Amino acid sequence: MGVADVSELSPDHSPAVEALLADRIEVIRGPATLLYGSSAVGGSVNVLDGRVPAERPVSALTGTIIARGGTIAEERTAAGKFSGGIGKLAWRLQGVIREAGDMGVPTHTPEDDHDDHDEDHDHDDEHDHDDEDHDEDHDEDHDEEEAGPISVIENSSVSLNTGSFGLSWIGRHGFVGAAVSLHGTEYGVPGHEHAHEEEEHEGEEHDEEHHEEEHEDEHAHEEGTHVDMRRTAFDLAGEWRLAHRIPMLTAVRTRLGYTDYEHDEIEDGAVASNFAVDNIEGRIELDHLLSDQTKGVLGVQASSGTLETSGEEAYIPRTSTARVGLFILERYDTGPVGFEAGARFEFASIEADTEGQTRNFSGLSLSTGVNLKQSERLSVSLSAARSVKIPDAAELFSNGVHIGTGAFEIGNPDLKAESALSVDLSVQLENGPMDLTTTLYSNRFRDFIYLRDTDEEREGFPVYQVSQGTARFLGFEAEADVELLHGDAQHLAAHLWTDYTRATLVQDDEPLPRIPPLRLGAGLSFDRGPLAAKLSYKRVRAQERIATHEEETEGYNMLDASLRYRLFLGQTVHNFTLQGSNLTDVLGRVHTSFQKELIPLAGRDIRLTYQMTF
Repeated sequence: MGVADVSELSPDHSPAVEALLADRIEVIRGPATLLYGSSAVGGSVNVLDGRVPAERPVSALTGTIIARGGTIAEERTAAGKFSGGIGKLAWRLQGVIREAGDMGVPTHTPEDDHDDHDEDHDHDDEHDHDDEDHDEDHDEDHDEEEAGPISVIENSSVSLNTGSFGLSWIGRHGFVGAAVSLHGTEYGVPGHEHAHEEEEHEGEEHDEEHHEEEHEDEHAHEEGTHVDMRRTAFDLAGEWRLAHRIPMLTAVRTRLGYTDYEHDEIEDGAVASNFAVDNIEGRIELDHLLSDQTKGVLGVQASSGTLETSGEEAYIPRTSTARVGLFILERYDTGPVGFEAGARFEFASIEADTEGQTRNFSGLSLSTGVNLKQSERLSVSLSAARSVKIPDAAELFSNGVHIGTGAFEIGNPDLKAESALSVDLSVQLENGPMDLTTTLYSNRFRDFIYLRDTDEEREGFPVYQVSQGTARFLGFEAEADVELLHGDAQHLAAHLWTDYTRATLVQDDEPLPRIPPLRLGAGLSFDRGPLAAKLSYKRVRAQERIATHEEETEGYNMLDASLRYRLFLGQTVHNFTLQGSNLTDVLGRVHTSFQKELIPLAGRDIRLTYQMTF
């Protein structure tokens, strides 16, 4: 089911998901994506954290304890996952505590060593300006400030506490259980204070006599804006395996969840904005077996929720959204050929209270695929889909300054549902010491929803209009694993990969904004007994194919490495892992980010992780 937070609305809203608690993270593609939604053209990400126990534990107490420290933000993390049971009762307790300071970033790229930005300043200066162009634009207002390279992203610290407790009754033919989850985090939001400073400086230009008062306000913003987020979730889950008691029906699974989410955006110690979500969601799945070769799942999923915003960043009115989805997935296997087909009909009603508008949408998504295993070494997969994406509340009704994107966003209440026709072709080759997977894909969108830069300004921010058009996405992914050395005691392998997307707005014959560039990677992994080492290199090319009013992003190279030692003591496994990220300390910016100039990627980070499993 959905996470039911507001991370989809803005890049400065943290998702209420913690990867350290995950037992498994799945990337689901093809017809199976229709089990979870209709708009996941590229696939869906499913995080399984086992908060509601579904299986009896192997012993009275099992668990994992993790401790981690990192240098780039002075990170300190502790996590624990514990399971146990008595008789038919099983329980699970898990949690994470994390503290991290402001994130460090490289002060320069190796290519820029010759100019060092500004001859008047050295690399030891620390401040929150991120590029020379920005400093030049504000020289008149910051004569007293030093303009040089970044060393930290100010106001980027994080404090997190999250955990859950679940209890289940597990019988011979199924289980029923419940869990409560608490997620609390407080984190800085770089960029908010920067935007307020711009507004203050504009005021200085218009009214010099208030200079001293505004200077005091500027110091009041030094602490920056931070988000205080709280999320409480209650889950009920159950499964009943029928063991052929009912013809063709093999299992029934149910899930019901309620989420109470809220976060405050705090400035100068006072709440400036508030986002609140109340959401209830449920689903029922029926596993069935039509024949020895044909099996599938049929189900219904429904949700009802409200989103309410208040304060300075209330650029979306209070909205209520109700959704119902009916889905089916069938798979037929015969010898070397497998067929899969899925369908999902979805209905949504979105109402904006203050706008007095209600929009109703419906759409049918279809997907089919075939897998041909020509031999033990070669298989080919082809899938085709028609998917429908229903607009969300922000795309329909936003109207105001959105600090997270640094823009004045204007929604479009007349949006149509977006539809896409997609074709994917994948080839998997296992030829002795080499495994190769290549995927080509083509997606053509009708009424594609995107944010268009209007080249206008309002309230000192660029205006972005939610727009629609015909779009075409072409791309590829490829990866190869090659065994270089394989012996009884040691193993050496190479890993190569690349991916690329080319996206075009058809009617204007121009690129779409914020599309990632070509990426290439290579790595080596070595295993010898309890010791394992990895070295990986990534090349991200410059993105020069850009939309109107969009700026190019420079490419970068990044080098990572890790070393792990595993120790077995009785029934306990101890793992010691030393990781190095961005070892060459290069400055890299993400082209898909609205705040790429303000917030680059982290600099050199060294992490030490200890994990004990028992």
